[in-house]
Amino acid sequence: MDPRNCKGVIITGSRILGPLAKKFLHQEDDLQQVIETIQQENKDVIIPSYETFQRQGWDGLFSLGVTINGDMGGSHGCRNGNEGGGHTNSEATATGLKNLPLSVEDIERIFSPPPAFFQGHLSRELPSILDAIGCTPLVRLSRVARALGISCQLLGKCEFLSAGGSTKDRIARGMILAAEAAGRLAPGAALIEPTSGNTGIGLAMVSAVKGYRSVAVMPMKMSAEKHRIMRALGSTILRTPTSAAWDDQNSHIALSLRLEAALQAQQRALSNSIDMKCGMARRRNISAAQMEEARICQHQIACILDQYRNPANPLSHFFGTGAELLAQSGGKLDMVVICAGTGGSLTGIGRRIKAEMPHCIVVGVDPEGSVLANPDEKAGKPYAVEGIGYDFVPTVLDRETADCWVKTTDAESLLCSRLLLRTEGLLVGGSAGAALAGAVKAIEHFGWTDDSTKRVAFLLPDSSRNYTSKFVSDEWMVSKGFLDSSVLERQYREYEQQSLDSLNLLPLSFISSTASLEEATVALVQSEQSFLVVVRPEAAAEAQERGGVAADALVGVLTEQTLLKALGDFPSSAEVSNVVETEIPVFTSGNTSLARIAQTLELHPLVLIQSNTGVINAAVEPKKLLQAFVDMRRNRGNAAA
Repeated sequence: MDPRNCKGVIITGSRILGPLAKKFLHQEDDLQQVIETIQQENKDVIIPSYETFQRQGWDGLFSLGVTINGDMGGSHGCRNGNEGGGHTNSEATATGLKNLPLSVEDIERIFSPPPAFFQGHLSRELPSILDAIGCTPLVRLSRVARALGISCQLLGKCEFLSAGGSTKDRIARGMILAAEAAGRLAPGAALIEPTSGNTGIGLAMVSAVKGYRSVAVMPMKMSAEKHRIMRALGSTILRTPTSAAWDDQNSHIALSLRLEAALQAQQRALSNSIDMKCGMARRRNISAAQMEEARICQHQIACILDQYRNPANPLSHFFGTGAELLAQSGGKLDMVVICAGTGGSLTGIGRRIKAEMPHCIVVGVDPEGSVLANPDEKAGKPYAVEGIGYDFVPTVLDRETADCWVKTTDAESLLCSRLLLRTEGLLVGGSAGAALAGAVKAIEHFGWTDDSTKRVAFLLPDSSRNYTSKFVSDEWMVSKGFLDSSVLERQYREYEQQSLDSLNLLPLSFISSTASLEEATVALVQSEQSFLVVVRPEAAAEAQERGGVAADALVGVLTEQTLLKALGDFPSSAEVSNVVETEIPVFTSGNTSLARIAQTLELHPLVLIQSNTGVINAAVEPKKLLQAFVDMRRNRGNAAA
C-alpha cells in the first residue's frame, strides 16, 4: 500500500506476532541438565577466600599519564596515591596486566566513557535532577529485528532512561515550569493530577525538588510499584475504581476536581480573613509580612495541571523529544511509531517530524479496548497494558497528526516487551512492547519487512521497574494466558497426578457488589472462609441459597487484606464494587491438575472453581494444597506399611 494514501487506516493483524509466545518456551539444554544434576548431588566445593586489593599488583592500572596512553582526555581528574615508594607505575602496570591480560590502550578504551560524553551537558555537574530529564539515547535494535525476521532498521528512543524513569518526566517538568512562568503557583502549592502513574511519578519528582505538594489520583488497577515510588517521593495517593468511566463521579478525574475545589474554597476563606486583617491594619501601617501573605494568596494554592488539556504536554515533546529524535537520527527516518495515552507525545513528536520530514509516516498505536484510534467505537473490555489508551479523546491529542493507526492486543504488547528485555537488555515497560508490536504491524502492512533501507523509530516510554509484579513476572503472564505454564520455574511434580476432585472444599460465601464495606466486614467475620465472592446484585440471594453462581454473574472476590486496606482508603459506606479484586483465576473442576493450581497460587490468594456447567461453587487457597501434600505423604506411608 502506498504510505501516502494511508490516512484513516486502522491496522490490526500480524503474521509475525502470532507465534511470539513460542519464543519464550524453555528449551532443554546442557545448562538446565547440569543445574538439575548439581541440585541432586549437592557436593561440597572449596570456596576460596578473598585476598586484599594491595596484594593484587593492580595499582598501576589506575595511574594516569605516560603509562596509560599519556592523556585521558579530561575524563578523570584524580591520580592514584601510590607515589611514595613501592612499585613504580610501569612495574605495577606490568604486574596488574598479568591478572588482566589487556594492553593499557585496551583498558582505557574499554572502561572510559565514549568521547561524545565530554561534549554533552551531562559531562558537568547539574543544578538538580530536573536537568537530567529527557536527553535519552536512540538505540539500534538489530537483535530484536533479527528475532522477528525483519530487515528494517529498528530504532528505540529510550525514554525509560529519563531521570524519573519515563517520558512523562518531560511533561511534568514542562507543566510546572509553564505554570510558574505564568505566575499561577503559590509556594508549597498542592499539584493535583489524575494519572495512570508515570505522570504522577514525574510530578512527585519535580515537586520534591521545587517544594510543592503533589497529589496523584489514580485507578486501582495501576501497579503497586508506581504507588510506592510516588509515596517515597512524598506524594499523596488517592485511588479510584478501575471500572469508573472518565466522566463518572467516581473517576480519578472527578475526584481530582473535587479536591481542587475544596482546597481553593479553603484558600478563599483564608484570603478573605487576611483582607479583613489588612483593612483593619491599613490605619495602623500594615506590615511587610502581612502584605506578602496577602500577595501569596492571589496565587493558586491548589492546581490541577491536567495533562489531558494542558498545551505544555505536547509542547514538551515538540520542542524536546521530537527535536532530539531528529538530531539523533540525522533527519533520516521513514516511520515514527508512538503509543497514544493522553496523546501529547503523538501530537508533539508527530508535528515536529512532519514539520521537518514531511515524507516520514507517523503511526499512532492504540490498545484493543481503547477508543483513541476510532472515537466512534465504544470502549471495550479493560486491557492490561498501562499508561496508554483511554475511553475518551483528550484535548491534547490531535488525531490528524497520525497518518494511520495500529491496534494492539495485550498478548502482543507484553510479549514484545519481554522480547525487548531478553534480546536487547532494555528494561522497558509494557507500552514499549505495544510500540514494537505497532511498528511490526505497520512494517508488514506497508510491505517493508525485507527492506533494509527503511528506518523505523519508536518510543520506549517507561521502565520495567514499575511492573515487576505484573508482566515481568512469568507467573503473572501465565495466569493471563500470555505464556504457557511450562515456562514457570516451579512445576510442582508432587501434585501432577492429583486433580481438584481429590480436595474437600468448603462452600462459598457470597455478597452483592452494591453492599457496603461495613456489611462486607460483618459478613467476612462470620464466614468460614477468609474471603467473600462478590456477585451482581440480582444474583446475590440465589447464589447464597444455591451455594453457587453462574460465571457471567461473578464480579470478583474480596479478601481480608483487600477489605482491611479498603477501610483505610474509603468510608465504610462505600460499595464493595469500588475495591473488589476482579482478576481471580477460575478453573474447571475435573481433571485440572493440582500442580497448575499451585503455580497459580504463587501469584493469587485463591482460585475459584467452576463446574462443567459453568457454575462457580468452590475455591482453593494455599492451605488446601498444603493439606493435600500432607495427605499424600501419609497415604504413601500407609501403603508402604
